[in-house]
Amino acid sequence: MINNKVDNIYDFQRRVTLYFGLLFTVIVIISSTFILNSVSTVYRNLVVDETIYTTERIQRYIRDGNSPDEAAIAEFLNDRNIDFRIINYSTGKISKSDFDNNTPFSDSNYIKVGKEKSVKGDPATVTLEVYKDGMKYTIARRIAYSGSEKYTIEAAKAIELSTPYYRWLLVRAAVIDIVGIIAVIYLSRYLCQFILVPIKNISQIAESISIDDLSQRIPFDSEEGEIKSLILTFNSMIDRLEVSFKQQIQFVSDASHELKTPIAVIDGYINLVDRWGKEKPEVLQEAIDCIKLQTKNMNVLIKKLLFLAKYDDTSDLKNMGEPVLVYDIIKQVVKEFSMTHAERRVVFKCSTNKKIYSDSNAIKQLLWIYADNAFKYTKKENVIKFLAKDDGEYVYLIVEDNGKGIEKENIPFLFDRFYRVDKSRNSSIGGNGLGLAIAKKIVSVFDGTVYVESEPNVRTAFINKFKIYNED
Repeated sequence: MINNKVDNIYDFQRRVTLYFGLLFTVIVIISSTFILNSVSTVYRNLVVDETIYTTERIQRYIRDGNSPDEAAIAEFLNDRNIDFRIINYSTGKISKSDFDNNTPFSDSNYIKVGKEKSVKGDPATVTLEVYKDGMKYTIARRIAYSGSEKYTIEAAKAIELSTPYYRWLLVRAAVIDIVGIIAVIYLSRYLCQFILVPIKNISQIAESISIDDLSQRIPFDSEEGEIKSLILTFNSMIDRLEVSFKQQIQFVSDASHELKTPIAVIDGYINLVDRWGKEKPEVLQEAIDCIKLQTKNMNVLIKKLLFLAKYDDTSDLKNMGEPVLVYDIIKQVVKEFSMTHAERRVVFKCSTNKKIYSDSNAIKQLLWIYADNAFKYTKKENVIKFLAKDDGEYVYLIVEDNGKGIEKENIPFLFDRFYRVDKSRNSSIGGNGLGLAIAKKIVSVFDGTVYVESEPNVRTAFINKFKIYNED
């Protein structure tokens, strides 16, 4: 199983490396194409500026009284990469460069590309692009005057990069691309290994954790960032699983213990009846009474277990909720409790008329659980109080007594299933340790909280806090 996990991690590493390599390759190709096009565009703009500047130089040269003869102009410009042509409208004379025969001015058979473009800030000058024998040129054309003479001055230069220069760019771009792709592939592998090593360790340790050993945790470096967050989340999940599993084991153990005693008693009395009950009616009656009592206790225990199991999904009980007036519920519980325990002093004080969202029967059961506990752990001279109040936001339902109280170290465990403060589980007190667990379940279902305040030999109060129901 672990080997399969490791193989999956390495397969993921290879895929990530491949994806990064392909992504970088696409990016490099697009970038290279963009760079080459940018170089071509920049070069074209430089050529346009150069031809315009050349027409300006020729114009100044003529205005200074110099001859527009082609030889003189060529010597003046001293640049065989730019061709020129000067047309004198008065004399019809055309002066042009003669550096080679393949220029736009060697004859008139060139093809225009697009429209002429005016030069910003210089209305007497226009530019245009032309094709001549497979070569693309930019021509700058300027209208100039010198005295009474009118001239058209043109300058042309090829705007396509030479083939050797393009080849030079492509070769270097290809070399850079290949080196970059190889570097990215190796860098991706290294990063994947760096990132996946902790994940591989997590996978291996997770495989070694079993239901029989939930004590293992994944170690982490305090500076691992996102990996640290993942490890902390995983460890937190294992913590919760460990707690839940321990509670389950404890629950099964305690339930077995609670059921074992009444079953053993029933079995003993059945044997007693089998041996002596047929001849001794008093033994038979004693056995019947005891079996009835133990059966009743088991029935109560099983009902409570079924309640907890049924409402582990709290939505079932919560769907039964409705707005209830706490005064009516507490008053009814106090009345019933006073009737069944007439020998006890009971105090009822309610200073709220607010409603809470709950189930009336569930709240009755909640209060009866606290009242029953108060009855068991107090004496006749003690007082049991039922109190209700609110603070404008929450309603507080309180059952309090002034009995022997609860030791501080026992309070955190009071609501655990089968927990008994009396470690010996003295049967004289009765109960099975499920009542408070059920009470906490009821409170939590309806989004309430419960806490205990107790001072030994002074008081014990079970305080239940519910949000006030707002009918709006």
